[in-house]
Amino acid sequence: MQKNNKPTRKKGQPSPSPSTSDVKLPKIPKLSMPEDFKIRTRPLFSLPEEVLKLPAPATKAAKLQAAKLAPKKKSSAMQSFTQMRKAREEFRLKLVNLICQIGGEDENHEVSMPTGEEQNMLRYYYYLRYGIDTIHVAPLDNKIILRVHNLISPKLKKWKETLFTCTDEMREDFMMSMKKAIVDFVLKDPNTVRYLIKLNLSLKHS
Repeated sequence: MQKNNKPTRKKGQPSPSPSTSDVKLPKIPKLSMPEDFKIRTRPLFSLPEEVLKLPAPATKAAKLQAAKLAPKKKSSAMQSFTQMRKAREEFRLKLVNLICQIGGEDENHEVSMPTGEEQNMLRYYYYLRYGIDTIHVAPLDNKIILRVHNLISPKLKKWKETLFTCTDEMREDFMMSMKKAIVDFVLKDPNTVRYLIKLNLSLKHS
């Protein structure tokens, strides 16, 4: 009888690892490439034909035409500065023309008398200012002033001088509005209109 030459494994020893020849690899399917596909002749990326074309050499006439057609680039800050300067120059010119009276007029030109409308306006403002005495006009009631003061927050009342100034202005405005109402009422009277017409006629004749 022949003895078995295979090595015996003792108890407690690890099993030997299988060799690469014993491991079975999975089958990989073969990829079929197209016949006209060649890696060496294919570029990594392709540019459009318009970019690849070389530009035509620029002539002097083309350069001059491009320079004429190109808009003049100006910064917005420069444009705003020039506009502001032009507006200031125009304003100064108008002031000089008003002061010196330049505009085709003679230097020895006499000041013209006010027209009828201007005389009426001057007369109207004269009546408002000096025509009616303040004694005959009712002043602003103190109760109304107190109501206005109550509407003001206490934080603002600490400036007493400003508060007194505003109160005086309010009284003056009320007085002027009352005078204006009286003058308007008198001027709307038909008898007053007739008197003013007669007065204007007499002034013209004189």
